[in-house]
Amino acid sequence: MCLGKIPSCDSLTLVVGMTLLRPSVFGLARALATVAVHDGEFASGLLGDCLHLIRDRGVSCGSENGLGAMIEVVQTCGAVQHAALTRALSQSWNTFDGQVQLHVPTLARLLSALVEAAVPDLFQFIARVIATHAGSSKASLLSLLTPASAFVLCPQIGVAKAVVAPLATELVLGLSRLSWTALCIPGESLMAKLGSSTAHGRFEHALIEAWLQFIIDAHRHFHTALSGEALAFAVAVAASAVAAPAFAISGSTTNTCSVPLAALEFLAAKFDTVPALQQQVRHALLGTPPAGLCNASQMMLGSLALCGLARLSVQRKGAAVLARHAVAAADGIALMVGAADFSVLAKQASIVHGLPELGVGKGKNASSERLLRHLSSANCSSAPALGIGVSTVIARISGEMQ
Repeated sequence: MCLGKIPSCDSLTLVVGMTLLRPSVFGLARALATVAVHDGEFASGLLGDCLHLIRDRGVSCGSENGLGAMIEVVQTCGAVQHAALTRALSQSWNTFDGQVQLHVPTLARLLSALVEAAVPDLFQFIARVIATHAGSSKASLLSLLTPASAFVLCPQIGVAKAVVAPLATELVLGLSRLSWTALCIPGESLMAKLGSSTAHGRFEHALIEAWLQFIIDAHRHFHTALSGEALAFAVAVAASAVAAPAFAISGSTTNTCSVPLAALEFLAAKFDTVPALQQQVRHALLGTPPAGLCNASQMMLGSLALCGLARLSVQRKGAAVLARHAVAAADGIALMVGAADFSVLAKQASIVHGLPELGVGKGKNASSERLLRHLSSANCSSAPALGIGVSTVIARISGEMQ
């Protein structure tokens, strides 16, 4: 066919008559795809050539050429040639089932292009490919969360919602378990890693951002897709992520602006529209951190989050948006747990900050914004309590909360 007869490799050296540079392969695929827009048979043959390149070049030269060429074809004619796409991919599962070594970042771009093409018959195929490759490595998981979010946000999902909803549920649970395993390692502290500028800390930050954004997107379109297990994981990680700056050891390089924005958006999400989800979130916020998150094992997750949100809510140069998100997240926590339990969380956060309980009028409850101002008013002398001395302070909580 068109591409199958043209050898290609990842070499940076062009050998006339033998190889094509990667951009040349992509450019040729794009040009041929403009013809395939008007010819279904030609589109099928072109897609077959791309799949041939993926299989045959996967071991010797890498799969990036074939995957990249297929992206060009899908983006150019995929929205028109639904039948050709469905026919080509339905017969090529052995290319994507994990037996062929694929370049996962490029695979993720291909899956996103397939989602954008909005072919209902391929929704199951897309979900299976994501599930198959997400567990191959942490880097693969991070890459594939992008097409997973695109999948649950696809406008055409509504047409086949009865078919897609179970797939979305499986993806949410499976990707959440993988993300949890990658982030929360027993014997280590996720909060400590987030508070560092190391490569590990940057990876954790990126994974939290991508995973929680996926959870938020799934919640907006598939309320039934969120299981109690996935929600519990997400609440624990979101609370720990926003708390990391407040509990960073004195002298660390923690930057409050590096807090994953999706963690704040998740805590601000309105889960109260589904009572069962609200109860699951409430239960998690009033619980203690699971192993692998932090050393503050006697604090409630909601209190941990409020400590971090208090620091984030302080208006700093260039951080006004972050401060508004912090207040919205605190409002979300108050909404999820209710007034009485929010007062309990507020009292515990005040103890950790070395502050008295926030006074309010009889029968009234402190607003979340006022509470954050109260917590952020802690003077510098109490700062060590949120870092090296946190275990000492938390050890007093049980007695003082009685």
